[in-house]
Amino acid sequence: MADQKSRARRKDAEANRESILDAASALLMQERNTSLERIALQAGLTRRTVYGHFAGRDELIDAVLIRAAAQLIAELDPISHSDPRVELALHASRLWADSDDVRLLTRLSGHGRHRDQVARMLEPVRIRLRDTIERGIAGGSLRGDIEPGSLSRLIEATALSVLSEARRTFLSPERGHVLVISCVLGIAGLSHREITELIARTPVLAYGAELAPPSAEPAWLRA
Repeated sequence: MADQKSRARRKDAEANRESILDAASALLMQERNTSLERIALQAGLTRRTVYGHFAGRDELIDAVLIRAAAQLIAELDPISHSDPRVELALHASRLWADSDDVRLLTRLSGHGRHRDQVARMLEPVRIRLRDTIERGIAGGSLRGDIEPGSLSRLIEATALSVLSEARRTFLSPERGHVLVISCVLGIAGLSHREITELIARTPVLAYGAELAPPSAEPAWLRA
C-alpha cells in the first residue's frame, strides 16, 4: 500500500511538472516576461506547487528550453539520406513540422544565459548540418562558392525566416512545407526548376510523408 501511494505521488508530481512546462511554453510564446503566477494559473496549480518543482523563473525557463531542444533534436537526429540535397530538405521540413519548438527556442534564446544554453544544446544538429553541406559541396550537388560554415549559418537563418514569415502570413501547413524546402535549397544553390523536380521525384519529400528509418549507418558517421 505504501509503495502504491508513493508511485501515485510520483505520478502526480510528474504530471504537475509537465503541466507547468506546457503552460510556461504556451505563455512564453506570447510574452517572454510572463510571470510565475500566470504560469501557475494556466497550469491549474498554485504558485507554491510551481516552486516545488522549480527554484525560480530562470530554472523554469531552462527546463522549457531543455525540453523543446530535446524534442527538436529527437526529430532531427534520425534524418539521413544519401543525397545531401534531400537530407537538407528533410531537415527543413522537420523544422517546419516542429515550428512551435523552433519558435520557442528562438524567442527564449535572446538573452545571454539562455542564448548560450540553446547554442550548446543544438550544436550537434549544427555539426550534422555542416557535414551534410560539406558532403554536398564535395559531390558537386551544392554550391561551392560559399564556405561551408557560412552556408550552414545562412541555411539556418533562412529556415527561421520562413517560419517567421509563415506566422505573419498564416501559410497553410502544405504551403509552408514546400516554401521552407524551396528557400533552404535555393540558398544551397539549386534553381527553382531543380527544386521542383527533386520534390516531385522524391516521395519522402512530399507533404505528410513518413520518414523511413535509415537502412544503414548515417552518412555523417561514415568517414
